[in-house]
Amino acid sequence: MILTGLISFTLLLFVGIFFGFFYNSDTYLTSKSYLIHNEVLKNELGNINDVSIVLSGEMTSGISNGKVHTNGTAEFLLIVKGEQKYKKEVISLTRKENTWVVNDYRLPL
Repeated sequence: MILTGLISFTLLLFVGIFFGFFYNSDTYLTSKSYLIHNEVLKNELGNINDVSIVLSGEMTSGISNGKVHTNGTAEFLLIVKGEQKYKKEVISLTRKENTWVVNDYRLPL
């Protein structure tokens, strides 16, 4: 019984840390801003109210001079929530000069 509680607590702690990190990451914030201000999506979905992550995607990171940094590329499956309907989108980003840049977004396969 105690072991089950400990495992559950550890799992919830890990999930909480992951979402806390991800929802405050430059990658997510860049993706969210891009999709919220995208006129094509606004015309299709209505004003965008929110963007949420589906547990899918990847981002590379590394250590340089003793500091953890995120570089390379990232791709995430996100749900774009408009006033009229919801839509899943895959967004691809590349990190250039310490800034995440959106390459494209598309429907998931």
